[in-house]
Amino acid sequence: MQAPTPISPAQIASSNTEHGHQAAVCQWVVLEGRHRFPNMDMLFAIPNGGDRRPSVGATLMAEGVKKGVPDLMLPIPVGLYPGLFIEMKRPDGRIRPDQIEWHQKLRSQGYAVVEAFNWMSAVKALIDYYNGRLVMPNDGTALLVVDVDGVKVMQ
Repeated sequence: MQAPTPISPAQIASSNTEHGHQAAVCQWVVLEGRHRFPNMDMLFAIPNGGDRRPSVGATLMAEGVKKGVPDLMLPIPVGLYPGLFIEMKRPDGRIRPDQIEWHQKLRSQGYAVVEAFNWMSAVKALIDYYNGRLVMPNDGTALLVVDVDGVKVMQ
């Protein structure tokens, strides 16, 4: 009996929600990233966002959840950076002021911080980070990664 074909990251992201794009990144790590890069499977989600009942939100805040913290964290030091944070957005998403504030705080502590507006951009950031090609802007802000008509670029 043949094993079922796993769902591809592109299929997962086809919902075009932030959740779909973030889940697609995690699926890429499972299917490919962990085989290509040491400890890539240490990438984890930080459950700070999402629609929740007020009681759940209050419980999570009491446990230390903080509004604006990026969605994903890779706690692997590479080059100048002790780790990489990724703020996931769907392609038409927007970065909020509280997120910008957290990105700046994390950058001031030496972390690489990327704003990725789809799953492919986040994967590109992960690959560039592992290969030492991810260079943060000098002004202390996060690196914006976008995907334009299938061509991955960093701004």
